[in-house]
Formats: sequence, structure tokens, C-alpha cells
Amino acid sequence: MEIVFIILAILIYLVIFIWGYSYDYKKNPKGFIKTIIGMPIAMILSYLGISDFDKKIKEWTEK
Repeated sequence: MEIVFIILAILIYLVIFIWGYSYDYKKNPKGFIKTIIGMPIAMILSYLGISDFDKKIKEWTEK
């Protein structure tokens, strides 16, 4: 039952995230994909203390 709540929380997060950035998608779809991939991964890596990959992802998304 816990896995259902975890999956539900992740889905809610993704829906809110995508809905919040829908205007950004209309302006620049390629940058939007980088944001969708890079931002959550960078947040998780910085939370875990892996700053090397975090910096590389931030550089990749800024290109």
C-alpha cells in the first residue's frame, strides 16, 4: 500500500510541475525537456550531497 502512495505522490508532483511549466514549453520546447529532466535530478542529487553531477546537469540545462 505504501508503494501506491509513493507512486501517487510522484505523479501529482509531475502533473503540477508540467502544468506549471506549460507556458515555458510553448516558448521553447527543447529547453522545457531539459528543465523536466534536469531540475528534479539536480534537486535529488543536491539533496544527497552529490554536487559534481549536480553542477554538470546545471551546466547542461543552461546550454
